[in-house]
Amino acid sequence: MERNARPGAADPPENVTTEEEPAYVPNVPTMSQLAGARQRADLTQADVAAELEFSRGTVSKWEREVTRINLAEAREYMRAIRDAG
Repeated sequence: MERNARPGAADPPENVTTEEEPAYVPNVPTMSQLAGARQRADLTQADVAAELEFSRGTVSKWEREVTRINLAEAREYMRAIRDAG
């Protein structure tokens, strides 16, 4: 009999691990890093907001992490900074 096996016990599904695996964390810049990149590109929050068709207040809230930016908006934010440089 296998170690820790009980009669009639089913094997765990293949997608279940018994050891804890580290969670995947993508290498994504933080909003404070994006704000720093915006400032180094000599752009204002209003510049980025106009490019993305959002209000300056929305960009400010993203940078202060008052509200969350979604992935598509974050990509557009990065693109706006890159294209301005």
